[in-house]
Amino acid sequence: DSGDPELAAEYDAGVVLVRMAQGRAAEALEHAIRTLGRTLETIGAASDGVRDGYPHALDAALELGRREDAGRLIELLAERPAGGVPPYLQAQLARGRGLLAAGEGGDEPVEAELRSAISTFETLGYKYWLAVARTDLAAWLIDRDRSGEARPLLEPAITALAALRAAPALTRAQALSQVVQ
Repeated sequence: DSGDPELAAEYDAGVVLVRMAQGRAAEALEHAIRTLGRTLETIGAASDGVRDGYPHALDAALELGRREDAGRLIELLAERPAGGVPPYLQAQLARGRGLLAAGEGGDEPVEAELRSAISTFETLGYKYWLAVARTDLAAWLIDRDRSGEARPLLEPAITALAALRAAPALTRAQALSQVVQ
């Protein structure tokens, strides 16, 4: 209620994060759809509200199988002017494109997009998102009977996620690791 758009954007991102943590992905996504576009228009892609809420909104759409909503979220950033999206969000955009293509059964862009996200997260030093993107790519490789290529992605992901105590992401990476053993 402060009227400060930055605070409002952070609040909106917080709502998305909390709803996802509560297992209420549909509510998280609905809130993000209502607020992210406005935040991008009023503050821009470099705002903390976008950087904090966007990846979780995209994950909510993908988790729910709402590909059209995931596509709209991707377009929110993809249609921004060149240079208008910071590298961290470029990596999230690449990750989103890769995951959306994987969900649609595409092979061509998936690996390139996920590897692009991994490279950027690594360069930027985002340990959590690097581990998540490695796990995403490993899952896709396993689905393509390329488990040998997944193992070297999962080992550092598990180490990083364990150190960060990121339980849900760690559980997923460990489960995938059991498949490639």
